[in-house]
Amino acid sequence: MRLPDTEWLKFDCDTDDPMSKCAAPESVAPQWNNRVGVELYDHKGDPASDFGTHENANLAGRPEHAQTVAALHAQLVAAWAPPEPPESRK
Repeated sequence: MRLPDTEWLKFDCDTDDPMSKCAAPESVAPQWNNRVGVELYDHKGDPASDFGTHENANLAGRPEHAQTVAALHAQLVAAWAPPEPPESRK
């Protein structure tokens, strides 16, 4: 099984320009406990060239995948690093 994970999180920023229009630098931090959505797909045998059958079954909400979702979430949280402030990117 190959299980790519996608998480959609809430941010307290301007949605049109979230990285430069946040009220404060700490607003850029994702709200890990406020997930808007989670996606988990089994890509084994899922031909990426056939988009009619690609990623049709989201496994994230299935109880048998709860441990996998939790483990991938923990990896994401551990690996996340805040972005550089806009003024340092110039």
